[in-house]
Amino acid sequence: MSTTTDAPDDCRRQLQAVVGRLADLVGRLHGLLEEEHAALTSQDADQLRAVADRKRLCAEGIEKAESERRSLCRSAGFDIDESGMLEFARWCDPGLGLQADWKRIMRTAKRSESMNRVNAAIGRARLQQVSDALTILNGANPGQNLYDAKGSESTGFGRRALALI
Repeated sequence: MSTTTDAPDDCRRQLQAVVGRLADLVGRLHGLLEEEHAALTSQDADQLRAVADRKRLCAEGIEKAESERRSLCRSAGFDIDESGMLEFARWCDPGLGLQADWKRIMRTAKRSESMNRVNAAIGRARLQQVSDALTILNGANPGQNLYDAKGSESTGFGRRALALI
């Protein structure tokens, strides 16, 4: 139950503003993750750098809006977790529009989290491919250590850098 002295209408207006910003930012982040996916699959390094910068700014905006949301929940006497947020929205917005908006935000955030994991896996795979190619160019087999247990350069049979051939 709420312990705030603010009327539900005041809380609703404040929460609507924050939820609106979060919906915009989470939607924008999802779009950026789609751009990142396209850049990863086309191996466009310039586009990846540009998307990374925009993702960082978007994530900072989400964190700021989320901090405001948590503060509103606390000041109204509700928990900051998902169920507390839904209770808060129900209390200050009996029409349930805020609850529906919050549920949409959470669905988009979950899809974005999944897409981010996929993009990270693609990035790791690309990095491994580059690492393997460099290993081959240095005359070793991919997955083979270039250094022995003592930290000395491995000099196995037939190991010569391709650049020297």
